[in-house]
Amino acid sequence: MQARLRQIHLGCAFMLTVFVTMYFVTGYVITRSAWFPDSEPQVAVRTAVLDPASKPGGPGEASYVAWLQDQCDIRGQRRPGRRNGDGSWRFDFVRPGHLTRVRLAADFHSAEIREERPGWKQTLVGFHRLHGYGHGRLYDAWAVVFDLSSGAMIVFAITGLLLWHRLVKDHRPGWILLAAGGLLTVGFALGFHLSR
Repeated sequence: MQARLRQIHLGCAFMLTVFVTMYFVTGYVITRSAWFPDSEPQVAVRTAVLDPASKPGGPGEASYVAWLQDQCDIRGQRRPGRRNGDGSWRFDFVRPGHLTRVRLAADFHSAEIREERPGWKQTLVGFHRLHGYGHGRLYDAWAVVFDLSSGAMIVFAITGLLLWHRLVKDHRPGWILLAAGGLLTVGFALGFHLSR
């Protein structure tokens, strides 16, 4: 049993090494943003002519937004649409290193599409924040990798605890560290909750 636990623990460690390193690097770019210079974004603007008769549903519906993406050749995760005061609609589509902002005319006959490529820094930030299913095959594949890595992290921790309990005679230092980690987590959660 001990040998099997070690194998599982080691397998999870190999699975997590690249993922956790990537997550640390991209997270570091977020937490130390001032250390990394912003580059001037590349911007391209185009207009698409639409056939409102072929649209499914209304602008606020997911089927309509998916149709708009297909009509205008737009990729990325869809953000909720927002209606402007003049009757037009705004939709944002995000993927790492790329923001597409669509302004749909009030008569639904045309859309102005503004595509921004902000540079490598924002690509890393977008990669760090990428999550969720239902935005295309590439996004679903990344979500599966994310879920598998999360599961591997839990298994890694549990097998590590079991090995520690079996192999170490004096459990007091381990219990102290485990309790400290739990108290820190609860303390931060309460602190953030109460500071709202």
